[in-house]
Amino acid sequence: MNYNQFIKQVQSVAQLNHCQEAERTTCATLEFYQRVSEREGVNSTHAATHARAVFTVLQEAATPGELEDIRANFFDNYQELFRVIQGIKSFN
Repeated sequence: MNYNQFIKQVQSVAQLNHCQEAERTTCATLEFYQRVSEREGVNSTHAATHARAVFTVLQEAATPGELEDIRANFFDNYQELFRVIQGIKSFN
């Protein structure tokens, strides 16, 4: 899979309107996992698994309003991560 195919797949799965949104989503997500990796002192594979676990439980435990409150407290560069999470939630 090349870069353009990857971005188009992200756009499709996350139900985004534009490729630029998919690119921002991808960058924000990878940056997020890198930060988790650094803070935990684990490799990126473990960091991604741990972050997905936390967000999965968060989705199950929180109401939509609570999720919005949590999202509002994240820095702007992580807002795209929540778009991915919302897309995956509606995809499931």
